[in-house]
Amino acid sequence: MRCKSIVLALVLAALSAAFLSPGTPSRSEGQPALRIGLLLPFSGDLALFGPPLQNAANLAAKHVNEHGGVLGGDVQIVVGDSATSPEVGVQEALRLITQEGVSVIVGELASGVSLAVAENATVPNGVLQVSPASTSPALTSVVDNDLLFRTCLSDAAQGKVLGDLAWELGYQAASTLYLNNPYGQGLSDMFAARFTELGGQVLAAVPHEQDQASYLPQLEQATASDPDVLAAISYPQDAITYLNEAIGNDLIDEFLFVDGTKSQGIIDAVGADHLNGMYGVAPAAAESAAGDAFDAAYEAEYGAPPPLPYAKETYDAVVLAAFAAEAVGSTDSGEIRNALRRLANPPGEPAGLADGGIGHALDLIRATQDIDYRGASGMVDFDGKGDVTSGAIEIWRIEEGQIVTVRIEPVAYAGAPLSTAGIGSGVVAPGHNATVPLEALDVPSPGLGAFTIDIAYDPTVVSPLSYVADPGALFDSLTCNLGFEQDGSNPDVVRCGGFRASAGATGDLSLADITFGGIGASGSESPLALNVVELADTLGQAIPITTEYGTITVGALGDANGDGQASMVDAMLVAQCVVGLIDCGSIDQNMADVNCSGGVSMVDAMLVAQYVVGLIPEFSCGSP
Repeated sequence: MRCKSIVLALVLAALSAAFLSPGTPSRSEGQPALRIGLLLPFSGDLALFGPPLQNAANLAAKHVNEHGGVLGGDVQIVVGDSATSPEVGVQEALRLITQEGVSVIVGELASGVSLAVAENATVPNGVLQVSPASTSPALTSVVDNDLLFRTCLSDAAQGKVLGDLAWELGYQAASTLYLNNPYGQGLSDMFAARFTELGGQVLAAVPHEQDQASYLPQLEQATASDPDVLAAISYPQDAITYLNEAIGNDLIDEFLFVDGTKSQGIIDAVGADHLNGMYGVAPAAAESAAGDAFDAAYEAEYGAPPPLPYAKETYDAVVLAAFAAEAVGSTDSGEIRNALRRLANPPGEPAGLADGGIGHALDLIRATQDIDYRGASGMVDFDGKGDVTSGAIEIWRIEEGQIVTVRIEPVAYAGAPLSTAGIGSGVVAPGHNATVPLEALDVPSPGLGAFTIDIAYDPTVVSPLSYVADPGALFDSLTCNLGFEQDGSNPDVVRCGGFRASAGATGDLSLADITFGGIGASGSESPLALNVVELADTLGQAIPITTEYGTITVGALGDANGDGQASMVDAMLVAQCVVGLIDCGSIDQNMADVNCSGGVSMVDAMLVAQYVVGLIPEFSCGSP
């Protein structure tokens, strides 16, 4: 033991010397400028959206750069044109990643393009993608390694409001003519489900391809049973063609519109006399002081307010990416992703355009304080799938040839039930850990009461190591600790019961973190019964898995260099990162953060050193 103490003393002395060494460069020195790829349509069916959304992205970068930028340098926006095409979008995304060296891609608009980019460019290359406008519900379920986020609402919300609107307007029977891609089909399906639920009939749901010279066969199929209204779920150019055909052939003259067909160009091409009085829906920014501040800043910069939706969502995507890079001190895409929810979601100091401004938010981040970003588009709280949990839908109407807002409806998603907190599918190797954050989302008034959580795992191969309750959950009684009870009726489920939180705790609540360790023969892998579809190799790697309850991180705690074990090399690497001798992006900061403080520090280096020489038997979240 004396020899080990001497070794430890030498290591700690070396770490202290490095920490106190004069002239140590700042942590941000040597970091490349943050480059954000902006993938938008500047040609093709959605070309009108490109310029105003680029303006919003440039405005976001300007606001950040006016207050010191990121890592001591200006945020750079690098633009790519998707041409509203999945094939072109993938090519441009790969160019932005491999040739331009972007850390994040903000885009795309069309859901089909975003999905293709995720599957063929961003996810395979480990690059974060944040879409400001892809609304298809299909984005929620794509296997993306937690690299696909969006700042816009899913069409699960827009479709529901469209169904409500159709019923409110007195329509009893409807058909849809929708673009045959994930956006069109998802929105058509959501509308049909809601309209039918209310008592309406959907007589036909007819897909169409892009850029056809005529849509007469599809129109005849959609109107064959004489619906009261046709929901036009398309892009502008296609809708112009088939609306003119529908009216010219006397097939139908009542229409409902969506965000894709919210277009002054459609009104001008089809004729206001034919469309006056028609209604539509579109995602909208929730009315807020931050939204008003954005509108004023945009108009001051460009001479007019943004003419199309999703400008605020684009602004928020760029700002949050910049904030996250500054918070982690790195342009590494995975590290930026890891900080997004911490800065976007509560708890944290409210910050944003109307909460002290972008400069104030950056000051808080540089002081290592967590923030709760209040965005131009709304709260921008991300769930475990990368979807925002609240927003707004605009109901609009065509009056005298112009689009006017009728009202804005706030929308919020209900959280998953707390009674079944099963979490993903994967493996935890012996000696490795998995930390499961438990959250309650959108807890309504009168607040959280007594509840029970069942966690599915095999207790013969996975052992709970620590349970840390979040004080922000306002627990007044907590009987759940490591004394889990196995459910006799289901041997694969272990019950953690007896939670009770203070009445009145509402909204999004972080409840607790439970850390599990893999047990069993050396070299084997033990299943942890989580409910996400896949998990890659866990040996020596930090693998974040998205769940509806948060992110599970699986890996060898303390292993900063990814060689599968915690060693003195890892302790030295962490120390060098902390004092700025090496780029912190070169180590796995998630695994280096052995005390789960939210960042690497000299404490982590010392804990690893103590573990290596045998002064402590193990470390886990909650270690001092």
